[in-house]
Amino acid sequence: SQKQEKKVSVKEPSVGLLTYPILQAADIMLYKATLVPVGEDQTQHIELTRDLSRAFNGSYGLVFPECQMLSGN
Repeated sequence: SQKQEKKVSVKEPSVGLLTYPILQAADIMLYKATLVPVGEDQTQHIELTRDLSRAFNGSYGLVFPECQMLSGN
């Protein structure tokens, strides 16, 4: 993943690098997106978004739909 590649090349990763997946998840969840066009390198971020949605929905009821990744040529 990008995060792992950056860790190797940077001794101390920036806050932006560490928080970007959460920001991306927030952008997806804000609009209650169900189909998200992303590249294959973003698969882990979509999985994180699903996990966050499930956790929130488990606590507060169905608020966020589970998003699916749209990738391809």
